[in-house]
Amino acid sequence: MPPTRSASVSVESVQVKEMDDEHAECAAALEALLKKRDEFSLRAVLNEFEEHFAHEEALLDRYLYKDIISMQKGMDNQLQAGGFSADASSRRSHHADHARMVQIIRQQLDRPKESPFWEENLVPQEFAQQIVADFETHALRYDGMYATRMAAAIEAEALANVAQTAM
Repeated sequence: MPPTRSASVSVESVQVKEMDDEHAECAAALEALLKKRDEFSLRAVLNEFEEHFAHEEALLDRYLYKDIISMQKGMDNQLQAGGFSADASSRRSHHADHARMVQIIRQQLDRPKESPFWEENLVPQEFAQQIVADFETHALRYDGMYATRMAAAIEAEALANVAQTAM
């Protein structure tokens, strides 16, 4: 799939249509923020991020991290003894980056309207650009890492479902 591109927001395909579609929705909200720089646009970005991040985390847990979830629920001895899991670390840092991006937006929305942040009731251009840069960097650094594995896991599940239905 081609990357999601607009005039100012670019996110590479993660080979999962649902995620690519949601990335395009996030990019559209970010574009509106860059153009309008108003509170409504910033709230729209927050809404898109929260919905997308929750869905992405659920898909990642279903297709890539289900073993990690099981280990964490069972307090696996290897992890307790100081063992390392690249998937557990990846999951933790990925979720933390989602939380970081949401928190930054919430903090700005919570500022009083008379604060210097709201330049003439507008979101500062630098802040809007930073939100875009954070999203693009996140998509490249985190989402690009799961693309091939998640696409393969989704395809394997679909094939297994077809095979089971054929029985």
